[in-house]
Amino acid sequence: MEQTIEIKKVIAGGLGLGHGADGKAVMVPGVLPDETVTVTTTREHRGYVEAELVRVETPSPDRISPPCPHYGSCGGCDLQHAAYPAQLRLKQAIVTESLTRAHLDLPAGGVEPTLGAEAPFGYRHRLRLHLDADGRPGFHRAGTNEVVPVAHCLLATERLNQLLARLAERLPASGVADRFSGLELFASPADGTTVLVLQTRLTDPAPTVPPSLADLADQVLVELVGPAARQGATTPGAELRQDFTMDGRSYTLTWDHRCFFQVNPAQNERLVALALGLLAPRDQQFPVLDLFCGMG
Repeated sequence: MEQTIEIKKVIAGGLGLGHGADGKAVMVPGVLPDETVTVTTTREHRGYVEAELVRVETPSPDRISPPCPHYGSCGGCDLQHAAYPAQLRLKQAIVTESLTRAHLDLPAGGVEPTLGAEAPFGYRHRLRLHLDADGRPGFHRAGTNEVVPVAHCLLATERLNQLLARLAERLPASGVADRFSGLELFASPADGTTVLVLQTRLTDPAPTVPPSLADLADQVLVELVGPAARQGATTPGAELRQDFTMDGRSYTLTWDHRCFFQVNPAQNERLVALALGLLAPRDQQFPVLDLFCGMG
């Protein structure tokens, strides 16, 4: 069933919220606040309706053409149809609503504006992808297990995209779909270290690196992980590193690629500086411990 609604706000997950003629809440992706849109119902629940966007009748001035050709099919991004400053305001509003719904007291000035990235693309140093039936790497379509083949991701660093393009070309011809279920790509922010982790299937009793990827070993550390693969062994040299300077002092973070770390090193550095600035005046010096698990 099609209906035309006005979008009141965007909620967590990037869904726009409006109300139908019957008063029932309608949640639809790909829309922005104050837009009038025509949608079609995809699933009905007792208290709300899930819908898909048919067309935008009255667009928001913040609406742009998504820069990624996979946007709308790939489920990795939710807000590329909004200009970046608008994305930051939407995230601020989402946090504000979440805290309000949790009955938490907000500061007098409200939630601080979102601290945006200087580079909204090309920042991710880690990618997790799946393989489709033909062995092509990609991301899940939103709300499904269907794989959308991707050979280039706007969020990834250039080094990871170069590796992804080579994998997208070689893996389908390697007959890997029945041997591997997915893969992860890692890049060290501070140097040229790159890691490729292949997730093996239970049905492969003796997993090995596909011959078509053998020449990658000179530039990429390749590791097999899965039920039948050797687990727990350290891949020689699989150490990732981030260098940064704060208050005139240089720091280096090092971690194994199996350890959690933030995918955006530049924003991680800004987050650390912000946290330290909130702890005490800048003219005081004292040790600070980060006791979060991983490299958070």
